[in-house]
Amino acid sequence: LFCSFVSCICGDDVRSKNWSEIASQIKFTYDEVADFHLQYEGYLPDTIIKQADAILLGYPLQYPVMKAYTLWNDLLVYEPVTRPTGPAMSWSMHAINHLDIGNPREAAENFNRSYQPYIRGPFHVWCELQKPATGARNFLTGAGGFLQAVLYGYAGFRVYLDRLQIRGRYLQELSVVDIAVTAQGVQYLGALITVRQTMEKSEIIVTHLDQALVIEFGDGNVATDVVLNKVYPLSRGAIATIRAKSNPYHGCDLPKDVIGY
Repeated sequence: LFCSFVSCICGDDVRSKNWSEIASQIKFTYDEVADFHLQYEGYLPDTIIKQADAILLGYPLQYPVMKAYTLWNDLLVYEPVTRPTGPAMSWSMHAINHLDIGNPREAAENFNRSYQPYIRGPFHVWCELQKPATGARNFLTGAGGFLQAVLYGYAGFRVYLDRLQIRGRYLQELSVVDIAVTAQGVQYLGALITVRQTMEKSEIIVTHLDQALVIEFGDGNVATDVVLNKVYPLSRGAIATIRAKSNPYHGCDLPKDVIGY
């Protein structure tokens, strides 16, 4: 399990804490008839909720058996009942999950909703609550949700234990929200990576390496060594995978049942 993997990395034996037993008893409540995940046992549709929770099984949890239409149902169930006085992070997570299942217009609506009602001039400082209320000022959690929507939504990043993936964005995904993204200096295993997602192109450039990495594009070709400062074009909708040539965890085996693996 993941806890054993972390124990190996940290050099701390956690077997006596029974984390594996606890993990084996965690369950996600699921309505097989309506095909959506319940917020809790006994949850009734149309019940108002404060903020995103069940929809997080998609992103950021990346629940491996989640089907696209189940995630779509989760979004359909919870988006209209998430109260508008809740925090901005909900809409950022809705935006990312809509992008993941190919709903660019819904993603754009939620992306705009994640920051426009919450920022205040003249310096565009985040507030916890939508205008005209304020709540906590300089609300970094809301700003962090917005940044996740940029990096893990429109820039296309996904981080796993054994790899970094970058998905090329379709033109419609970018045009509907009128956005072009350049994520520069993203760090992964000591590397510095720049990703550009624009109306004209999607591309990846690695500008620094601390260890040997390989890259592949899911096109049937074998992985090749990453070359510094080479421009790697990324086709729309394609996924580039960057990983270490050898196990970066110094003898600790990757867990085979970790969510998202």
